[in-house]
Amino acid sequence: MSWIKGPRQLISHGMYKIIEDERFSIVPPSLLKKRGFNLLIHPVTPADNGDYRCSIMIGEETHSKSYQLNVLVPPTITKAPAPILKVVEGDPLQVSCVAEGSPPPTVTWLMEVARGGIPIIPIRFSKDGFEFARDVLKGLNADFVEMNGYLQISHINRQMSGTLACQAINGVEPRAIRKMRLDIRFSPEVHVVNSLIKQSLGGDTVLQCQVNSNPMGKILWIFEKSKSPINATSCSIPTNKNVKYCTVETQLKHEERWPSVISELHILKLTEDDFGEYTCTMNTMMGKHSASTTLERYILETEQSMRLFNDPFFYLPPPTTTAMPYLQYQPNLDTPKQSSYSHFRETRKDYIIKDLYIQSTSKASNFTSQSQIVNSLLLILWAKFVILNR
Repeated sequence: MSWIKGPRQLISHGMYKIIEDERFSIVPPSLLKKRGFNLLIHPVTPADNGDYRCSIMIGEETHSKSYQLNVLVPPTITKAPAPILKVVEGDPLQVSCVAEGSPPPTVTWLMEVARGGIPIIPIRFSKDGFEFARDVLKGLNADFVEMNGYLQISHINRQMSGTLACQAINGVEPRAIRKMRLDIRFSPEVHVVNSLIKQSLGGDTVLQCQVNSNPMGKILWIFEKSKSPINATSCSIPTNKNVKYCTVETQLKHEERWPSVISELHILKLTEDDFGEYTCTMNTMMGKHSASTTLERYILETEQSMRLFNDPFFYLPPPTTTAMPYLQYQPNLDTPKQSSYSHFRETRKDYIIKDLYIQSTSKASNFTSQSQIVNSLLLILWAKFVILNR
């Protein structure tokens, strides 16, 4: 009896092994409690694939039986991209993946399902958070080609940031998978939370901006009056009470996959010199961007009243005589009276008084009581309101 591989490779004859490979052995019938000789190969390798024939001579006749051996080998990825793929937003991407196994494996590309809700077509979610790249790219309306382990994406955008994976499957476990991170680079994008903020003199305020950028650089705040970056400490570090500026930066955890930071500039104990335009800016190797917030002084009602009281247009002579100021309405006549206050200037507009003027006269009686003064002030404020809204 003999074992033969292929057309003429003799493995054994009777109980004698001819081949020198130690993985091959002949199991005698006494061990199997059967008539015949079995061929044992341990361990098998892909090179052992092929036809095996057992031949036995009985008298002058030769009897034989053939076997087809197919060694199943789990897939192995032999060629794949680097672990980190750095791509500029808008550029194309081309990657390929090669795998071996028996039977030959099928190679496909996977992408990590987005936490931010990228639509998947059709909606199928795998247990490890990956989905076929073709379904994710369809959901992003991207132009792509995938074929035999080759993937080409025409235009990369930041929504594709995350994990890309090459997977090989041939029905033999375990599958082979190689992961790589898509690092999509783009220039900074700066957005201010409020373009205008008002705060009263002596108070504190907070200016905010949000920056999206990859890579992330240093966020700078610039005050228009100084034209140079503000030297601010971290608000989390205790400092002396005389500090003017401090900053807080918060990494946004809910964003999909690209870096996003909120920067807060705290300005303490506002003075007149602190009001103006503040610019949040970032400069990286990908570009530069900035956005501005205007900080204006908020005038309290008490301050406004004092301003009106001190306005020379509504000058109130001290009550040292019997003369009493009063308001007199004089319609436009052919020969109108001329008022010494016929013109006055506000911050942005000139107002011309045509019908309303103020004069001091002695028609009234003694003007000394406090209630009369209050009533006159209220009347003066009402008069200015009417004038400003004419």
